[in-house]
Amino acid sequence: MIDSARGWAMVAATFSLLFLAFGAAYAFTAFFPSLEAEFQASRQDVALIFAISGFLYFILGALSGTIADRIGTRPVVMFGVLCCGGGIIWGAFAESLMEAYLAFGLGIGVGIGFFYVPAIGAVQRWFTVRRAMAAGFAAAGIGAGTMLMPGIAKLLIAEPGGWRYAYGTIGICVLVLGFIVALRIDDPPSHSSARRAGTGLQGASVGQALPSRGFILLYLSSLMLSLGLFVPFVHLEPYAIDKGLGEGTGVFLLMLIGVGSTLGRFVLASLADKIGRRNALALMYAGVGLMDLVWYWGGSIHVLYGFAVVYGLCYGGFVGTAPAVCADYFGVKKLSSIIGWLYTSVAFGTLLGPPLAGRAFDLYQSYDLPILIGAASGLTAAVLVMLMGPPRRWA
Repeated sequence: MIDSARGWAMVAATFSLLFLAFGAAYAFTAFFPSLEAEFQASRQDVALIFAISGFLYFILGALSGTIADRIGTRPVVMFGVLCCGGGIIWGAFAESLMEAYLAFGLGIGVGIGFFYVPAIGAVQRWFTVRRAMAAGFAAAGIGAGTMLMPGIAKLLIAEPGGWRYAYGTIGICVLVLGFIVALRIDDPPSHSSARRAGTGLQGASVGQALPSRGFILLYLSSLMLSLGLFVPFVHLEPYAIDKGLGEGTGVFLLMLIGVGSTLGRFVLASLADKIGRRNALALMYAGVGLMDLVWYWGGSIHVLYGFAVVYGLCYGGFVGTAPAVCADYFGVKKLSSIIGWLYTSVAFGTLLGPPLAGRAFDLYQSYDLPILIGAASGLTAAVLVMLMGPPRRWA
């Protein structure tokens, strides 16, 4: 049964898995000063650790989504959990910056890349009426992880083992708890039967969806947004230290982004079902751009608090709503594959945005330029979404 109690159990399992994995990934800003000192690296080089992992977990969604559409969601998700937890543990023992690139890239990057898109795609198949709400609730695990894990990481880093002890502890939690949760994630029985029989699923094929006007504009909008989207996730802690706001302030700001992100997934993703999911997505993109302008012009810590909460609200709403927009436009037949291809746009933005922001700081000793680029990217993305037109009905 669609929109059933079992479907909501799937939402809870996906929430828990995303909480663990993305919490570990987005706690990176808490580790930034330690990694910068440990490896005597520039900010561009340290930011590249996050960028490589982010690039991989978004670019691999196209592959993992395709595999999940063919063999089912659960085995793909379980493989991803093993990679993610194992990679974080490996990273705790890294002796060079290159080894950190490999550990976190192949670990967090490949791991999340193999369970994020399949799990979110599976949630979409369990729902029809409350599709955006369900996706929002599931993806709220990312916001909750962003809200709590940076602070937990900061406390663990303060222990005698420092950043290595912190990453080792987090990696073990992701590996053990994540594997237990992964056992609960699967496709609806009706979808599994139809997949095996090769009949009964409605929607576009990948070959039909990718060249369509709707997909191209959605892809370009996601690419534009992601150029600036993850800059705060990497650079808020060094930014706050540079501004004399004190060590730990940037981590707290990221936690506030997590608060807003969690609310965005619950509130805005639910609202999207009422006002139109495409319209809501455009508003969230515009909100990210406007909040970058607030970050640029804001002069006080209280303005930064407001920026962080509203930025997170728009980011969380986007993550919860975008998969539902894909389902609206392209159906569920090859949904995991199509979402995976869409998220390759975020991969390129993630790979470029944070390191280039670090490069800009290394050159000009200021984050002003990347912040303004982020604002322009978000507003442009909103315009592109509004040009998509109504969804097409696929046989």
